Amino acid sequence: MNDAERSARSFEYSVGMDPSIDPPGQGPHRLWWSTLLILLLCGLVFWPGFSADWGRDDYMQLAMARLVDSPLAFFITDHFPLPNSVFRPMGFASFWLGQAIAGSDFQGHAAIGLALFAAIALLFHALLLRFGIRPLAALVATLMLTLHPVSVGTALWWSARFDILALLFVLLALHQARMHLLASRGRHLALSLVALMAAALSKEIGLIGAAAVFLLFQHRAWSDRAAFWPAQRAGLSCVLVVLVFLAWRSVVLGTGGSGIVGDGLWQSLIDGLLRWFELAPVYFGFQPRLG
Repeated sequence: MNDAERSARSFEYSVGMDPSIDPPGQGPHRLWWSTLLILLLCGLVFWPGFSADWGRDDYMQLAMARLVDSPLAFFITDHFPLPNSVFRPMGFASFWLGQAIAGSDFQGHAAIGLALFAAIALLFHALLLRFGIRPLAALVATLMLTLHPVSVGTALWWSARFDILALLFVLLALHQARMHLLASRGRHLALSLVALMAAALSKEIGLIGAAAVFLLFQHRAWSDRAAFWPAQRAGLSCVLVVLVFLAWRSVVLGTGGSGIVGDGLWQSLIDGLLRWFELAPVYFGFQPRLG
């Protein structure tokens, strides 16, 4: 195997793939071309964002990030202007890191946003391949995600960083969970659990990742008798991540609910999920707005 082939194989493994079980028709050269196409499209649709400027919520969150000496404060204190409302320390920590790097220069922050947007697209593409989706179908689905107005709009809005990070970590968790099922290596399970916690700490909606990974383990448990108990233990670890996050959130905020919506956290998550099902026809119809 020459150096080019080794590099390609290393890249495949780094995105959660395994050369020994590549999907049919997916070789290293095709993967590189798909990656370049995805990156090019991400840059084209995101490029107008470099001419944008700060918006309504951005000023508040940028000022908050600049007034805090250490991002660790977001993990141990109620950091939202409306008390007892949200617990998103990972998102606010990313604001702090962004201002430490780029200050108040919007273009610098836009470059960070583009990097996150591209990372999500590449992870989504690799995850589809990891689950055995045909390469062409996986590429088309990824391009549709990249081009969708909701995806681009969310990536362009600086204050929506919470959603971007939550999705990024959910995709990473699913990657590592799939690798754990394929390779039975403890480190993949550990990385999946860390990513699940990071997703929840980015935004509460990231808890949906724990549900997805739990169902993935349950599918393995009930479809492979020999793997039943290992898969159940892995599923239990997902539950423990959720419980730890909820306890952490309750201690910091002093409540298990939210001062914004007035309902319990779980009721808010359920209502939001049902709302997305209502809007699914509009979303898949590529409408520029959801309401």
